[in-house]
Amino acid sequence: MNSPLIISAVSVPVGSDRVVDADEEVFVLYSELQAKMRQADTDQTFRGLGHVDSRRDILPLTIELEGGEIPNDIPKSDEKKRAKHKNRTRTRRIADKTVEVNVAQDTTALRSRKGDTGSVMWHASLDFARSILQQAHFPVAGSLFDFERLKEQHIFELGAGTGVLSLLLSPLCRKYTATDIPELVPLIQKNVDLNFPQVSASSSPSDICARALDWVELKSTPLHRRQTFFPIEDVIDLLLVVDCIYHPSLLPALTETINYLAAPDHTAVLVVSELRSEQVIREFLESWLALPDWTIYRIEQGSLSGPYVVWVGQKNTVMAQ
Repeated sequence: MNSPLIISAVSVPVGSDRVVDADEEVFVLYSELQAKMRQADTDQTFRGLGHVDSRRDILPLTIELEGGEIPNDIPKSDEKKRAKHKNRTRTRRIADKTVEVNVAQDTTALRSRKGDTGSVMWHASLDFARSILQQAHFPVAGSLFDFERLKEQHIFELGAGTGVLSLLLSPLCRKYTATDIPELVPLIQKNVDLNFPQVSASSSPSDICARALDWVELKSTPLHRRQTFFPIEDVIDLLLVVDCIYHPSLLPALTETINYLAAPDHTAVLVVSELRSEQVIREFLESWLALPDWTIYRIEQGSLSGPYVVWVGQKNTVMAQ
């Protein structure tokens, strides 16, 4: 690639590695992780598996975004103004910004409902949201998204949990669909209502929809019945999968769901995962790479600090059924 590749609204930088072999990718990822751990304060930077705070039913969340200098652009057509400001500074200071939401958690379900990890907020969602909001409010070269394109797009999230990403990222897009197992949909809707009370559709930051989607149930449904089981009513521009790679038994169902939802040659699938078990990461990649007609890249995101990997994939039309 001589210039960044744009997949939907995702920018794939020049030099990004295409993922073609799971073993090779895992070797690279964990070799780099080991090097980072040797250079960093491991107690502060690499916390491993963990949620933000599982003891609070309502978790106040404050994200501090750091301001900075941005170009003080003056249109070329305005020659008088350009001449007047010729000898003045060409940048202007943008003040720091704070984004606040309240996240309702189901702390009881975490302890009592087997396999339910989505009822509380995890670090990966918070770190990813902070990175994207920083880029959105204070644009820099190398941003993950083309935010102008993203404004017109439909984000569809798998494994949304509390729905915290829908609260934070929905103002950046046209429509946001947050999905998880049926038991978690009321929690997602509760958080939408908690943070956007009595907001009319015309003044809402975007259209947020909470829907049930069980990957295992979808995988077990025959192909000819899947559109009835879970119809795709609005084309998905960005399929978001954040911190969903943790249980080996769910990986085939997850990749099958990704394959079903992605519109060939259109949908960008963005997978963000915390690097925990090498074997689980390997099994996920093997399952994704085994799907026909997919192109997958690893994207380096310096603003997403910590033990994370970011992949973007797209299903191709050349051989798609």
